[in-house]
Amino acid sequence: MISKGFGISDPFIYFGATHGNTIPTMAYASIPGRVAPGALHPPLLSFLIALLDLIGIQSSGGQIIAIGVITSGAVPLIGLTVLGLAGKGASYVAMTLACFYPGMFIFSGRLLGESLAQFLVALFLYLIYRHKKAPNMKLTIAIAVVLALCILTRSELILLGVVPLFLYVAQHFKKNEIDNSKEKTLIWRFRDLGIILAVVLLIVGPWVVRNMTSFKYPEYLSADFGAALAGSNCNSTYYGPDVGYNNFGCNVIPKVINDDSVFDQLNIAAGQKYISSHLGRLQIE
Repeated sequence: MISKGFGISDPFIYFGATHGNTIPTMAYASIPGRVAPGALHPPLLSFLIALLDLIGIQSSGGQIIAIGVITSGAVPLIGLTVLGLAGKGASYVAMTLACFYPGMFIFSGRLLGESLAQFLVALFLYLIYRHKKAPNMKLTIAIAVVLALCILTRSELILLGVVPLFLYVAQHFKKNEIDNSKEKTLIWRFRDLGIILAVVLLIVGPWVVRNMTSFKYPEYLSADFGAALAGSNCNSTYYGPDVGYNNFGCNVIPKVINDDSVFDQLNIAAGQKYISSHLGRLQIE
């Protein structure tokens, strides 16, 4: 819908379908729908698919191939990172494992954000390695940009900004490091973190502000937490065949959906209610 000029809107609302139903494939102009803002997922993959649509790659098969090509870029990035950390042999092993790991290609066939996230996470880790080896301002900014893109692909990847960057500062306190004149001072390390934070806020901030002001209930990075919470906390995932997994059939689906945040809040409430009623089973799930 982005490539058709509707912006980041909810196709289920536009087509009058409930969440989970197949969207009609007829021309957009022939359907008098209501355009409502959407935030079921972070926007980066949607923008990429819209770009593919604009340049003529409009079939799902073509888009799957294009996303798959991008995802495959994670393999050499993994190889380069491991090469610097553990040598050539380990690099070959890492790339081989990446090629045969199902999680590296299964998501591309479904046009899910995880496929793009794999490439971006591999790029992020490679840049972290490069920055450790030869720190400079360009790499600092590149790390910030890639981190922001990760967050705009999968909201949980905001955690990438916690552990690696915390370790980056903590390295200053390693034994004998302060005596090494080639190492950055603590002030410089905090300066780098400040730059990264500023760049991430600059890129991600507009999306967060838009989500907090466009819906009945404020959302931040996406409105799909409720679906995940309700889908992973219900009878089938606690006592049935989906133990420890997720069943979107457990989601609360209202007859009419006019706002993604309402759908999100309904399912958050359902998930929390189920958890509180089955605390004895929670540790098993």
